[in-house]
Amino acid sequence: MNRFPKHAFLVAVLLLCSFVHSRAQYDKDVFFWRGRQALADGKYAQSIENFNILAQLDTSDYQTYFFRGIAKYNLGDIRGAQRDFDNSVRLNPVFTSGYHYRAITESRFGRFEEALSDLQRAIDLRPGFTGLYYSRGVTYFLARQFENAVRDFDKYIRKEPKDPSAYLNRGACYLFLADTTKALSDYNKAIKLDRFDPEGYIRRGRLYSEKGDYEAAISDLDHAIELDSSNTLAYFNRASIFIEMERWEDALEDYDRAIELYPDFAKAYMNRSYVKSRLGLNQSSKEDYRTAQRKIQEYRARNVTDEGSFADTTRKYSSLIALDAEFARKDFNDEMLQHR
Repeated sequence: MNRFPKHAFLVAVLLLCSFVHSRAQYDKDVFFWRGRQALADGKYAQSIENFNILAQLDTSDYQTYFFRGIAKYNLGDIRGAQRDFDNSVRLNPVFTSGYHYRAITESRFGRFEEALSDLQRAIDLRPGFTGLYYSRGVTYFLARQFENAVRDFDKYIRKEPKDPSAYLNRGACYLFLADTTKALSDYNKAIKLDRFDPEGYIRRGRLYSEKGDYEAAISDLDHAIELDSSNTLAYFNRASIFIEMERWEDALEDYDRAIELYPDFAKAYMNRSYVKSRLGLNQSSKEDYRTAQRKIQEYRARNVTDEGSFADTTRKYSSLIALDAEFARKDFNDEMLQHR
């Protein structure tokens, strides 16, 4: 009976181990690629499924937690996203993007000191990455540190002078610093850089309205609506100007449209209630007032039971939720910034 040579047996074992290791590595690469692709395609739940498998296969890969955190953030799971970003920087303490995105989640919970600390760590690691100054500018704004926010947007604009959103954000800071001249200049610049974005016209229209130039304000908001007829903020702001001009029927029509586009917009119901009362539609006015109060209470209840309820991740409604939050909280008349 022939015996299997010992050296041949060892070679076979080594080959088998090598195959198993290669197969495991292949599986990890496949799941990583699938997770990244799903993330890029906006299929966030599918992306999370793939990264969940990766996290089971290898608990030491910081990128797995980071990309899963991004997917969770986009699904509104801000708390889960922060836990994943925590893991990413725990596993890799010099991972700039981990600190950057963790700061964004912290700011969504109002923890601005922690967010600014993380952004400073990220800047210390990569001082040349201009996107960090943009995010810190937004965080300073939300923390009501408007002068610091302006300085960061200045740094960002020096490197990225053709980004209209930076001018919109810096313009908002100037408004809170009571410098309407610089705010108007920034809004003009944003519009010049992107004439097809309705946001610039909406911001400038609001500023014209505050200055009492209602015709210019209506012209800007008309143009914003032409560019995007589904833009609820444009109708809402134009209705406010119609109120100033005592054009009650026009205001009512715009509030109707704003509520049609966003049925949970509490402030629109409250303002429409006032317009209806001026038109003598008293019963309908009372109904709108009751609806507004109910939605405010629902909003506050969601805030108490689930901090993540504030984290609407669709860009379309971010400004609307900010307006409703301001209306319900009565603490900060925030002009919502453009976010990345």
